[in-house]
Amino acid sequence: MTEPAPPDRILVLDGTSRAAVEAVQSLGKRGLEVHVAARSDCPAFRSRWATRTLIQPSTSDSQRFIRWLRTLPDEYALVIPATGYSLHHLARLDESDPLREALVLPAPEALHTALDKARTLDRAIRLGISVPSSSLRTRRDAAENGPLPRVLKPTCSVLEGSHDLTEVFPTLVRDAEQRKEALERLLQQCPVLEQELVPGIGIGVECLYARGQMVWHFAHERVHEGTGGGLGSGSFYRKSIPAPPELLQAARALLDDLGWHGVAMVEFKYHRASGKFWLMEINPRLWGSVALAIDAGVDFPYGLFCIATDADPGPQPIYKQPYYTRLIPSDLDWIARQIRRSGVSRGLELFSFLRLLIGRESWDHFAWTDPGPLLKSSVEYLRQKRSVLQSRRQARADAQAALRQHAWKVPQLRAHGSTSRILFVCTGNICRSALAAALCRKHYPSLKVESAGFIPREGRRSPDNVQAAARARGASLAEHRSRTLSEAMLRESDVIVLFEPRNFVELRRAFPEYVDKIVMLGALLHPPRASINDPYQRSAAETEHVAAQVEAALAELALLLGVAPGSAAAEPVRRAGVPSPDWSPGR
Repeated sequence: MTEPAPPDRILVLDGTSRAAVEAVQSLGKRGLEVHVAARSDCPAFRSRWATRTLIQPSTSDSQRFIRWLRTLPDEYALVIPATGYSLHHLARLDESDPLREALVLPAPEALHTALDKARTLDRAIRLGISVPSSSLRTRRDAAENGPLPRVLKPTCSVLEGSHDLTEVFPTLVRDAEQRKEALERLLQQCPVLEQELVPGIGIGVECLYARGQMVWHFAHERVHEGTGGGLGSGSFYRKSIPAPPELLQAARALLDDLGWHGVAMVEFKYHRASGKFWLMEINPRLWGSVALAIDAGVDFPYGLFCIATDADPGPQPIYKQPYYTRLIPSDLDWIARQIRRSGVSRGLELFSFLRLLIGRESWDHFAWTDPGPLLKSSVEYLRQKRSVLQSRRQARADAQAALRQHAWKVPQLRAHGSTSRILFVCTGNICRSALAAALCRKHYPSLKVESAGFIPREGRRSPDNVQAAARARGASLAEHRSRTLSEAMLRESDVIVLFEPRNFVELRRAFPEYVDKIVMLGALLHPPRASINDPYQRSAAETEHVAAQVEAALAELALLLGVAPGSAAAEPVRRAGVPSPDWSPGR
């Protein structure tokens, strides 16, 4: 009697990722033997279908990673790299390497084009596919090109560090100073694409290819995004849609030209009002929201298995439209943030959960027959929330300590006042402290004023939004350059003005002998507050609000010191009845 053949084995790499969990559940449900590799314990390890778990090495050495993969004791029909980390290593394989068959990877040239955003855009332009206006930056002194805001996008998402791989993300810059700083930081790691910020929604066109021929496709629209702002962040809530013909045509033209093999998500921005679209990038692996495609009816992990084993994946599936999937509990966080920002009306988002009851929605990682991954991810989420709550409690304690110090200092200022030497200190000395010092010199020239910051980077200019707020008030920050706080500055000052409890904590830790000189500028407002927000990378309206607060608080500080606006010398100007707030612990 012939013994049955052993089941086909599959290895899913990068088990900590969302795509890995979905691949394990998809393939396990079909009776396939699935092994999972990850750097540490993760939700994918908790799946009932993870028949074996492996510790994946953490390394920036591609050869070492590939040697580990080759020496595994089991043979695999399919190996799935679920993130850019493992794909970074595997892209180094020669075209003739037999591992590529199990990995279902395109030819090296095609894969490198997809992993390099600049090469992707060049290929798209050659094919007549619209892309955002872009310039490749390789030098820090590159001239500005195009209106702001702009997106600075590293050409590669995963880079090699000294001991491990690291991931770099796009940055949205709103003024020239932010652009200069972001370029300086990003160009230390790789070349950067400077792109226009195009409008529209994020749409992904996902495809399965077999040796240059499209087999399946799927399309989704992002409903709730992570960071938003045109940065291509992942989605917490998304829906299936019919593939827009022009986007599907563009995705197909690009992948056909690359002779693609395997899976890819081609990402677009689409502006419905004008019908315009722009190619953003290619994601050449399983994507984070693959749960939507699987639950709607296009099982990409199983399609990969079919191609790896030379089986027929079948015709293009007819998938459910619209169908929604949600990343729980991250999407609840997203909704809560929207309610805090925009009011209770955004609470209507909660009614979208009713789709679950009518079979039009599912949740990432959740299956009644496999609760382990969702339970594990929920426990991790609750642990993170507990850490956040502890941080908030500590922040409240720090604020109370800063305000108690302020309340202790105010009577002394009221009693002694006059020719004080004032040192304004904030985080970086380019926004709040710089603005306060400039306004103080403008309105109260009798006071001796300096400013500094905790960040040890000197010579930085104030951002354009802060300079504009200063100009609107008759002051100038054109010549200001940041300085780092020193012990000598603190020793020579009579009053140290801070802007938030974090500044208080840093100064108390580094220079405890000068705590008795501290005043919290926000506590001089009506009503008093512990913090005046940092306007760094904020809108003009937000910056104007901060500047108005700084100006109002400076007027109260001048009253405490007995200084009249525009006076050339200190004058005993007092306003009776300025209260000293009670910041006792019981309040």
